[in-house]
Amino acid sequence: MSEPYLPYDLVYATLEHAWLSCRDVTARWTLYETLSCVSKQCRDDIFSVILRHVILETTLDCTRYSNIRRYHFDDYAENAPQSHIIINVDLLKLANTASRPEDLNDEAAEAQPENTYKRIIDLAPRCESVTAVFPNNSPGHIDIESLLSFLRFIHQIQTVTFVSISSNWPTYLHLAIPLQVIPSPAIRHLRLGQYPLSQDLPAGASDHDRLHTFPRNFLANFPNLRVLHIETPTLLKDLLFLDTLEVLVLDACPWHAPLPSMVGWNVGSALKRGLLRRPDDTFPARRIVVRTGPALPPGWTQVQAACVSHGVILERRIAFRSWGRTGT
Repeated sequence: MSEPYLPYDLVYATLEHAWLSCRDVTARWTLYETLSCVSKQCRDDIFSVILRHVILETTLDCTRYSNIRRYHFDDYAENAPQSHIIINVDLLKLANTASRPEDLNDEAAEAQPENTYKRIIDLAPRCESVTAVFPNNSPGHIDIESLLSFLRFIHQIQTVTFVSISSNWPTYLHLAIPLQVIPSPAIRHLRLGQYPLSQDLPAGASDHDRLHTFPRNFLANFPNLRVLHIETPTLLKDLLFLDTLEVLVLDACPWHAPLPSMVGWNVGSALKRGLLRRPDDTFPARRIVVRTGPALPPGWTQVQAACVSHGVILERRIAFRSWGRTGT
């Protein structure tokens, strides 16, 4: 009797998890090389995984992907699969001095940043989504140039509809800082991932002071945005919202304490200022989806009343089952 095999989908998902879980660039490519030697099927599968999840954390990643493009495909643009790019924004900041993705550490090279962005994009020509990982910043540090580098990058991509700005992005962007608008009209879905609240504040600062703020015109970079998902309590009332926005997803995590889970968002004030306002009555009602733990978050009743008053649908989804765990 032959030995039972694991379901193929489970094996493939395990390879994806292994690739995405590697935090060290050397370990990640060692994993790829090791699995490539196991069998032809395993080699084909891990090859598929690394093309679908393009991780560009360091210049070594750029070099390896450039080699893959050069040696494995006659026509990479046509044969590459639909993919997701995970990119360290520091690589984009080096675009002023690099001529090729594999030469991003060559400070003597000269090239226009837009050309280097295009060469990076060419490593994943059918990219549908991008996750930006910002380097660790000291509390209170403002790195507007990192944010602008990323906005310039996604502006060059015509195929991307989903963008995620992941943990460790600039920790405290204040409203008073002007932000150049670099529109990316193809993007429909934006996720602002969980990132640390600013701790570098004067003694006696209130919880309100520790809420995140953004440059007031931040969303103008996404003129056709439909869905906005924000994971960390943010001063919504200070943002200029777009008429195109249809769904706002907010995370009211139990571990956001001591910040009031719903009060900190200032939803009522934001609705008064035009958040999720329909252009006219022919448009369907807009929605706020709140991801919560098993218990109703503080401030829920007030938000519910504000939504009713402004004709906005309020939905609750239990997404956080216990401390540090996310439900389905």
